[in-house]
Amino acid sequence: MQGLNTSVGDTDHAWTSRVRWLGEDRATAYTRNHAFTVGGQASFREADAHPDAVEYLLGALGGDLISGFAPRGVEVDAMEASIFGRLNNLLVYLGVVGEKGHPGFETISCTLYASAEADEENLEEIWQTTLARSPLVNTLNRCVGLTLNLHAVE
Repeated sequence: MQGLNTSVGDTDHAWTSRVRWLGEDRATAYTRNHAFTVGGQASFREADAHPDAVEYLLGALGGDLISGFAPRGVEVDAMEASIFGRLNNLLVYLGVVGEKGHPGFETISCTLYASAEADEENLEEIWQTTLARSPLVNTLNRCVGLTLNLHAVE
């Protein structure tokens, strides 16, 4: 595979990231030749200087699905993923004493809207292949309620 940094037969590739604290609730993550700032764990403000960790997770899932769907042999006109996530108990995250549950995601739902030169059956086949090969779907599906839908747009 082009761009794959492993030898043939090496199935034990590991990804790495180094993350450095910048002060307050910010950190910079370094992966390969990229750097991005994470603005805290989860924010409830309308605007922040940087996405928070929760938003990066949701965005990464959408990016994974779009980039996995795109190269499957059909002409894609446009794609957009709409992702929503809900924590099990927000009050546990906020540190409210006596609250039960956990601060992790309870559910994540994603709808991929795709306009492509293919019939609905072909698009569904591509979607199922994308889900089966997605590292993030296959990780998150083991620990959170995932609802993943494809919506063909003409």
